[in-house]
This record gives sequence, C-alpha cells and structure tokens, in this order.
Amino acid sequence: MTERDDSADRDDLIRRLFYLLTAGFEDGATAAVDGQAGMDAVARIELANRLRSLAEEIRILADVVVELGRGR
Repeated sequence: MTERDDSADRDDLIRRLFYLLTAGFEDGATAAVDGQAGMDAVARIELANRLRSLAEEIRILADVVVELGRGR
C-alpha cells in the first residue's frame, strides 16, 4: 500500500468517525430535550447517566480523530 493509499484510507476513516460523532451529538441533543420534560428523580438520574455515557463516547471518538489527524 502506498502513502497515498494510506492517506485516502485515513481520510475515509476520519469521515466515518465524524459521522459517529454527529450521531452521538444528535442522540445527546434528543436526550437533553427529553430532560426538559417533567420526570421523576430516578428518570432524571438515568437520563443524566445516559448523557454522561454519550459524552464519554464522543470524547473518545474525538481523541481518535485528533490522533489520526496528527498522523499517529
């Protein structure tokens, strides 16, 4: 595989990671809207934990994008 092929593969992978980031942000936005509705404390805690989990997944994906962008 040539350096050019590696670069194209990396670019494709980064685009796919941005797709996953977009989906994660959309899921988080939907959950945040749900949190604006009236709900009991247990449901709020579950929703907050879901948002926390989504945020961690997004952070990991973003870290991968940064490292790939640096050529690592």
